[in-house]
Amino acid sequence: NGNGKVVYFFSGYTGSAEDKKLKAKEEAALVDDIQKLRANGYTVVVDPSGTKAEMQAAVYDQKTAGIYWTGHGYKDGDVESSDGDFMSPSDFDPKKPANI
Repeated sequence: NGNGKVVYFFSGYTGSAEDKKLKAKEEAALVDDIQKLRANGYTVVVDPSGTKAEMQAAVYDQKTAGIYWTGHGYKDGDVESSDGDFMSPSDFDPKKPANI
């Protein structure tokens, strides 16, 4: 039972024609997962334009039960967000408690 917990689905694709195809295919495959989570009491946030700031907020949100991120990777483990910014492990404070 979700008991008010939140599961985030973020897309970090930037919007090229190929990105739009990938995003549509993934979104179609996630519909049943989202429905099951909601049916089990989770709040589901679907953000088709995920940014670094939104990802950071979700990581530190004490109600977060899970995060699904899709998009492009980059060198050294960085991940590109939908606004063209990049996230790296150093963008997350290891001393700040994360809920996931």
